[in-house]
Amino acid sequence: MPIDPRPRRRSLLATGVTGAAALLLTGCSRERPTAAERRLASADERLRRAAARGSAALLARYDRTLAAHPDLAGRLEPLRADVARHVRAFGGTESGGPGSPKASGSPGGSPSPKAARGAGAGVPADPGRALSALAKAE
Repeated sequence: MPIDPRPRRRSLLATGVTGAAALLLTGCSRERPTAAERRLASADERLRRAAARGSAALLARYDRTLAAHPDLAGRLEPLRADVARHVRAFGGTESGGPGSPKASGSPGGSPSPKAARGAGAGVPADPGRALSALAKAE
């Protein structure tokens, strides 16, 4: 009779129950986090906030670029949406600035020329260079 090298159901079940019991026992062994765990949580929180700020700054740059070059919307909107998801995932908030496509109320809304100038501040006038600057910021 050949020997089946695969583990049996009983041994898998026993391993799973033993592992779960070990996790429960170690998880309930103390109530308060240690100083090292608090420092690690604090460092994690600082990194998360920094990532949220960085993503929010990039999102604002997308908004300025879209305000200065609305003809790039087809290419940039999906990328902007990804960055907006990153901002939310890190716990930040989207704050579409004046003249941003999202702040104007409609995705295709066009800001006034004055708002577009203010919103597009720091964006190169050439669309190719604007894309390059955005890629570099990314």
